[in-house]
Amino acid sequence: MNWQEIYGNKRAGELADGFFREQKKTTVLNGWFRVLEIHREVSGDIAADLPLEIQAALRLKAVAERLPLAISDAAVFAGTQNDGFSSSYALIHPSFKVEEFKGYCDPLAVFNDLGPEEGMTDERIEGVKSHYAQTDYVKQLKEAYVPCRAQTEEALFFVEQVTGHLIPDFSQIIALGTEGVKEKLKELESREDFRDRFDALEAMEISLEALETLASRYGEIALSRLAYETDPARRREWELMGNTLARVPMKGAETLYEAIQVFILCWQTMCLEQSPNPYAFSAGNID
Repeated sequence: MNWQEIYGNKRAGELADGFFREQKKTTVLNGWFRVLEIHREVSGDIAADLPLEIQAALRLKAVAERLPLAISDAAVFAGTQNDGFSSSYALIHPSFKVEEFKGYCDPLAVFNDLGPEEGMTDERIEGVKSHYAQTDYVKQLKEAYVPCRAQTEEALFFVEQVTGHLIPDFSQIIALGTEGVKEKLKELESREDFRDRFDALEAMEISLEALETLASRYGEIALSRLAYETDPARRREWELMGNTLARVPMKGAETLYEAIQVFILCWQTMCLEQSPNPYAFSAGNID
């Protein structure tokens, strides 16, 4: 199925306009809460003595399996970063106001951003918030701000919760697919000079499985649209999306359409791993 025959400039532009209008109307972003809720749900299933990177990868895999997913009626590709961010995050959301900004110092302040949603009870929120407050990440971050609490409360300055600015290189996954990358990881695991990095390599494999799970679930959603979509043009688009997600990111991308779809899913996976409010990711020169 040739994507260029399905998406001409006019059709792609029409869908893009509709998608952007839809995004601008979005004022509630609660997906990050569900991510933390899943972390809490699986906390008892992940052994505390496992290496931290493997624990993080197992949480990510659980999120990929359990997070509610949907595809916009105006979507050309599947995937979103919305579930990684809260509605007050300055860099992505139109509701942000400079005069209300107090920095990103308090990691628990994100719970004030929860919008109205059916089933979002005070008890449910407090349960997730209490669990999150007991994580080493939150404890250490709150301790780091103690010496400068007065200044940060006034937002005279704030310290971003980040170790550096990352422009990810997805070229190997785009070229080889997750299956090819996992083969390379297996090769590294067999090398003596990589013995001290075995935990990191295992965490990478688990994270790739999470990426594959997202693709599979989105693919099922796209193909399910064929059961009730009556517009012939839109049926072809849903079929293209679903068939693409059955191939990538497992296999290497063979077309520009497939490569963009891989990039979007990789980006979503990174954002979910660092939810809420991932820091310092940039797309770079993705061409």
